[in-house]
Amino acid sequence: MNKLVQHLKSMKHPYGMFTHSDINTDLRALKKHFDDLPTDEYLQKKFNLSKVMRKRRMMQYNVEYDDQGKLTQLQENYTLKEYDETKQLQYAKIYQEITPEMKIDQNFISFLRNTLQLTWELKNFKKASLSVHAVRTISYEDQEAQPTPEGPHQDGVDFEVIAIVNKFNCLGAESYIYSPDKKNLLFEMTLDPGEGYIIDGLNLWNYATPHKPVDPTKEGIRDIVGYLLRIKE
Repeated sequence: MNKLVQHLKSMKHPYGMFTHSDINTDLRALKKHFDDLPTDEYLQKKFNLSKVMRKRRMMQYNVEYDDQGKLTQLQENYTLKEYDETKQLQYAKIYQEITPEMKIDQNFISFLRNTLQLTWELKNFKKASLSVHAVRTISYEDQEAQPTPEGPHQDGVDFEVIAIVNKFNCLGAESYIYSPDKKNLLFEMTLDPGEGYIIDGLNLWNYATPHKPVDPTKEGIRDIVGYLLRIKE
């Protein structure tokens, strides 16, 4: 972790890859929470898809640190009572919440705590809002999957973290990070389960290429857990 922090601190606009050992988390063990993700109806309607391309759940948290960098609050602030399928079809950021089983999974908790510590080391913030997403993209012989159909993008947050939980029969889904002017490719890699990256979400651009099945007779699957962190103070 220390080497990763030093690497990130050396950059004006930090970005970098991490492994499961860097964040002391068995990311692969989270796969069991992805098999029952609900369909992303917003994406299905927007692109008029004949087959399910993306499934997801989400959770939002309030985050607080003390002056010594100790996490003092990781409080949920999103509940199923706020979920409305009609709204989901209109707004891409409204999804059913992450399951109770995933919320208490120690690997999920350690993923959040240890990657959040990375972000605190970089900006020493006191309060932030956190939007966490569990996402599965599915490709078929006649329909590729687009992890980021909007193309290279910024989410307007201080940090974005993406981690690969599972890949099956999946060809493609390369991760790209671009410079602030979007002219220079800074990072290009096909991440495997147990790997991920952190990125300055205010200045850099990120993108994942489409994927398709290696064996066209079976579905191609890619599962990721990631979050957007917006610093308040």
